[in-house]
Amino acid sequence: SGSLTVDGDVIPVTPETWRGNRDRSWGVRPVGEAEPPGRKADPPIAGSQNFFWIYSIMQFGDFTVVTVVQEDQQGRRILEDATRVWADRSREPEWLGRPDHQLTFISGTREVKSGTLYFRRPGAPGESDHILEITCEPILPNYIGVGTGYGLEQDWRHGMWQGELVVQGLREKVSDIEPWKKMLCPVDNLARFTLVEDGVTRTGTGLFEVAVIGPHQRYGFTGIGDVAP
Repeated sequence: SGSLTVDGDVIPVTPETWRGNRDRSWGVRPVGEAEPPGRKADPPIAGSQNFFWIYSIMQFGDFTVVTVVQEDQQGRRILEDATRVWADRSREPEWLGRPDHQLTFISGTREVKSGTLYFRRPGAPGESDHILEITCEPILPNYIGVGTGYGLEQDWRHGMWQGELVVQGLREKVSDIEPWKKMLCPVDNLARFTLVEDGVTRTGTGLFEVAVIGPHQRYGFTGIGDVAP
């Protein structure tokens, strides 16, 4: 509990109205001054690099669904997981099976207009598979790679030396963000979710983080700069 202050407005934070999660992020971030691209600059390699990513935390009252999917340009899985976490801590987290996705994009961009996530867990012999379906409706996008040190701004990177006593800040209108920057970072969408399970429908809200950078055959992207028709 506590409060957030934004432009002088104080927003109370209470357990009854707020939820969150700890992002146990992984990988090596760009640190300090930019390194030469090296072999990655060769056209055959540069043209084939991709980052397809879905990370979503969907809250439905007495449980939360957490899923992550990473694929190469052919759609082969690099990483996947789908788990239901119950608000009742005495209940064990539940594996939901293999996650799959169907995305539609805003024309002229790579931003998601809508999406559906499917989860299928194989049933025991003689039993049907357990199937869960969640539709995703983005409400508000947040371009987390802008102004946060991930390398889109050459003078503002993680761990970059700026001087002994330098203090900086950045304020930018979302409408003024250059389109190429939006295409080179994950988009954290505040989203509304509709879950259908065993004929029962529930609604929730949460995070729908998506990045489609570089080629991805399933959705028709062939390079780094092409967009949805």
